Amino acid sequence: MVYVMSRWTIISILVTVVLIGIPTAANFYPPLFAGLADRLPINVIFSWMARTGILAIGAMSGWIVRGIWEGENESERDIAPDEETGTDINGDAKVSEIEGCIEVEGSCWRGTAEISDERISDIDVEYKAICPNCQTVMYDGENRAPVAVATAGGGPDFWECPSCNHHTRDQYSKYEDAQNLFDSHARRIVESEGEVYSLDNLIDEIPHEVTPRGIWEQYAETTDDSQVSTSCFH
Repeated sequence: MVYVMSRWTIISILVTVVLIGIPTAANFYPPLFAGLADRLPINVIFSWMARTGILAIGAMSGWIVRGIWEGENESERDIAPDEETGTDINGDAKVSEIEGCIEVEGSCWRGTAEISDERISDIDVEYKAICPNCQTVMYDGENRAPVAVATAGGGPDFWECPSCNHHTRDQYSKYEDAQNLFDSHARRIVESEGEVYSLDNLIDEIPHEVTPRGIWEQYAETTDDSQVSTSCFH
């Protein structure tokens, strides 16, 4: 922090130099003031100058303390806007995305919603069916290939989890359903105001560090919708 002295501080310093510096010089170098001493009541002048100098020192100290205090307050005001741009806990948190999970008839789909200017700017739902029981990517029941690499042509009749043998059917249309549902819920969170599920209120209720996934988990606790899931995560 660079401290700039105020006008009154400079004046106080000048007064101190005049009222204290001159008497001190006269005491140490009397020949310089011998001629003046014969014509002026030096003792009276020095006495009053000393008293005034003490007052000047007090005034100068007060102005210096005031200037430092005002300078620190100004620095805090300058820093405050930058602090607000970071990610903080609860109400001051700023988030750029939400990571969510939609469950559609036996399979889960992970999605990400990007946020810009308090609006949804982009939605992406991974083309991977996730087992709701063990969070494993499910396989094509016929070709034993992950859903993410399955080719077009009608799709398989069912998908199978290679870890727990969980089965589900007709997942190609379910992916589109998951896309639409995730888009709808993400916009509901971000673009609503004053609701228990609105973004600001969800952030306020999170007792730990705010994360894209944590926002969705808090949302899942506030809404009575079986398709809003957290089974993609745990």
